[in-house]
Amino acid sequence: MKFFEYAFGDSDSKKEFLKPNKQLGIARCLILLAAISCFVYFTAARFIMIGIAILLCLLKGTRDKVFADRSNFIILLFTIITSLVAFINGNYIGLGRTCVFASMMVIFTVTRKIATKKFYEMLLNVICLGGCLATAYSIVEMIIMSKKVPGYRCEVTFSNANFFGVAVMMVILICAYKVVSRVKRPFVYYIIAVFNAVGLYLSGSMSLWIIASIGIVLLLILNHDYKLLALFLLAVVAALLLVILVPQFLPRINQLGTTTNNRIAIWNFAIEQIKEAPFFGRGFFSYKHLYNTMSPTRPDIYKAALSHNLLLDCLLCHGLVGTSLIGIYMINFVRKIFIVRDCLKKNKKSYLNTVFATATCAAIACYGLMDTTFVWVQTGMILLFILSGVGVDERKYRHIKKEIKEV
Repeated sequence: MKFFEYAFGDSDSKKEFLKPNKQLGIARCLILLAAISCFVYFTAARFIMIGIAILLCLLKGTRDKVFADRSNFIILLFTIITSLVAFINGNYIGLGRTCVFASMMVIFTVTRKIATKKFYEMLLNVICLGGCLATAYSIVEMIIMSKKVPGYRCEVTFSNANFFGVAVMMVILICAYKVVSRVKRPFVYYIIAVFNAVGLYLSGSMSLWIIASIGIVLLLILNHDYKLLALFLLAVVAALLLVILVPQFLPRINQLGTTTNNRIAIWNFAIEQIKEAPFFGRGFFSYKHLYNTMSPTRPDIYKAALSHNLLLDCLLCHGLVGTSLIGIYMINFVRKIFIVRDCLKKNKKSYLNTVFATATCAAIACYGLMDTTFVWVQTGMILLFILSGVGVDERKYRHIKKEIKEV
């Protein structure tokens, strides 16, 4: 019964919450479907996201919210330009990814606009469930494949082990948020976090342990939760000592030099190609497109889907024009986060959702220096769902502004 109450509750007021709203109820069910779809096979996830975005655009209760925020017109312009650029350059993979990107942004915008505290918490719970299912799958996968392939890294339903690692890493960040928000049964989220840490270990990623730690530390600092911060830092020190004493505990530590050299090769090729098309790029997944096109005559090009650096990948795919548009959108989003946070802090209201969004963005920005596996339908959508929690605090912000006007 609680599922339907949470899904069909209209707003934060008790009267409206108890009165079902079918349009919003359908939208929330679609969003929850999108959340669990982040953990299905990646090809299916693309079509599911596109389908859900179309339905949200057609649904009477949500279609007006797609462009309720004026900054979404920047995304519309970016999508049009990127689509044309990809088509002109024959980058049909990138053209398809543009459709997926637009769908993800529609889902994110609607989720942000209709988010209530109860619904947002439920949305994160669904993502945690998906992470647990993916980790359980990875354990079975490792049992089967480790005998056949030494040093095997679990991919689960993702196209690459790093994508799977990013997904479970963000589930761990969600668990940290849940504990900080003082949920009734925090031990459940401790268990979920530890279980997903197993999935992160089986993905074989080295850097994601650091990124998860950065995200948690920032969340605790920004929320002034110094007791939990001290306990977490003790756990980090213990883990570091374990790695120093038993280096084999950290996956692929012996491959660190090779991995670094591969990234340098990718970056050099990306910089070379950015110079060839500096203004508009070649559309999404330009690196993969260029590799498929040029590798027959350039065997020195390292095989990869992305440029392993957020700025380089943006410039390679979208050039100075597209990167500037995304930059303007992000500046507006971050600016709104700070405006909402300052208002809620001044009025002594909780602003944990904006804190969580800030900590997550900062951690992902650090990760963007060495990889871009969050630029993907599954991992990208999980990230956008986390950021949609800003809408919960925006709702409080609007109520405060309304009360001030009435006075």
